[in-house]
Order: sequence, then C-alpha cells, then structure tokens
Amino acid sequence: NKKILRSLVEPIFAFHKIFKTNPDIVIIAPFGSYLFSIIPLIAAYRVGSVILRRRKTKFILKTDWSVDFYGQKKITRLLARFLLIASTYIFDRVAFETYCGVARAKELPMIKNSVLIRVPIGYPQNITTTSISDINRENIILCVARITPMKGQDILLKAFARIATKHASWSVRLVGPVDDQSYKKRLESIIAQESLEQKVSFSGYVNEKDLYDEFSKAKIFCLPSIYLESAGQVKFEATAAGLPVITTDVPCRQDAEEMGWLVCKAGDVESLAEALDSLISDPALRKKIVEYSRERIPTYRDIAEMYINL
Repeated sequence: NKKILRSLVEPIFAFHKIFKTNPDIVIIAPFGSYLFSIIPLIAAYRVGSVILRRRKTKFILKTDWSVDFYGQKKITRLLARFLLIASTYIFDRVAFETYCGVARAKELPMIKNSVLIRVPIGYPQNITTTSISDINRENIILCVARITPMKGQDILLKAFARIATKHASWSVRLVGPVDDQSYKKRLESIIAQESLEQKVSFSGYVNEKDLYDEFSKAKIFCLPSIYLESAGQVKFEATAAGLPVITTDVPCRQDAEEMGWLVCKAGDVESLAEALDSLISDPALRKKIVEYSRERIPTYRDIAEMYINL
C-alpha cells in the first residue's frame, strides 16, 4: 500500500521540476500504477504550456512490457489495458522494446496506433571489448535470472539432462536470487532425479563485479523464459560479454532472431536440448553468433538518438 501511495504522489514533485525547466523531451518509464497520476499531470502541463506560450515538451512513455497478461488477475488486466489505451491519447509516443509488444498493443480496442513505436534495448557503448575466444573459459552453460517459474530454469535442467552424458565435461550455472523457494525445491528435485548433482550449481544473488566474472567464465548463455518476460537486458549483456545466446520466443521470436540468437519455443524441452547440443558441439557456430549479435545491438547512445529523433 505504501508503494502504491508513493507511486501516486511522487510524480507531482517530478512535474514541479519539469514545469520549471520546460525540457524538450521527457521519457517516463516503466509502465506502472503511477500513470494514474502522470496522465492528468501531462494534460495539465500541456494546458499550462499553451496558456504561457512555452515551447512544447514531447512526452514519451517507455514500457518494459510486452502486453503479456499471463497469470494476471482480471482486475489487473483491465487496469493495465485501460492505462495503456489512455496513454496513447496523452503521450506523444508509447515505446515498446519488442515488435510483439507493438503488435499486441495494436489489438486492443480504441488504442491510438499512430503513437505506438518499437525502440529496442541495447548496452552501453565501449563495453564489448571482452574476448569471444574460448581460451580461459570453462564448459559452462550460464543462466542469469531470478529463480522463479516464469524464467523456465526447470526447462533448462530437463533439456540439459538429455545431453549431459554426451557432453560429460559441461555443467549448468544458475545465477540469481531465489524468488520462489518452492520452485527451487522443484529444481533440486529435477537435479536429483537426473543425477546432475555434480553438474548444476546455484550462486544466489551476485554483485556487478561477480556477475561480470560469471559471464567471463562461461561459454554459452541461456535464458529459457516461459511467460511475462520483457526484452531481457541480460541477454544483451551476455552478448556484450562474448557469449552466444539461446533463448525462447518469449517475449518475441522476431526480436531474438533479428539478434541472431538461437530461439526455441517456450517450454519445449526437446527444442532447447537440440539448441544446446548444437552450440556445445560447434565452437565455430558459437563465435559466429556472438560476432553477428554484437553488430546488431545498438548502444545506449544509439537508442538516445532514436528517442531524440522521434
């Protein structure tokens, strides 16, 4: 309740500063309950700017949501739809990180399609200096994500179990905080059933430096998300760190294929096992994917220019 109240009140203080500075562009992110306050504040700001003959400020809503309502309560879905539709009549642009987010938004009734755009995410410039060579790397499949069902770590473990004997020197490293203890127990049960105790490890939460070390050690990155996923910043970080990426069609197959990543159907154990096998067996393919993916990801500077030029 305190978080909800805070989200409703804080925008008032932000708009006080916006009104004083009269900026060219205001980017508001991510999509959330604070829009109940922000939408009327933008409307009032526009009226005030016209009366005072001030320059027009362009307001952009940057969402990190792919319009996926999986598992959400009916009231939550209704409110999310309402806020998104209302935002298209108030903001100058509503930006999604994926093609699928735009496509799903366009299916909503009464939404203003002309303001919907796709602006991808990327990574900071000048950080792609990590070598893509396998030298000094270990035979590790790395997954960086919260331990929770939506991330699909159980699918990864089941897929790896199918190829573990063939690739006996390889292991899986699960990095991230435990959001769901019962789900972790489920993962531990899979590990025991498949006799993977010596091949799977959990790190828990790690800080930024240790996370960089995890990226530097591994040879493959896998994020097997099943639902409610955003564009997935960690996949871009993995590419920047020199890792080939295997992912799923959640949130969007088109975006993942554009990056050159290997894409499996969400929840498909066999498909994921085949993708893992292909990358483990072919070092040249791993290198090819990383080189291609690095060329495709825009830097934060590129993304900033996209917003400025809208």
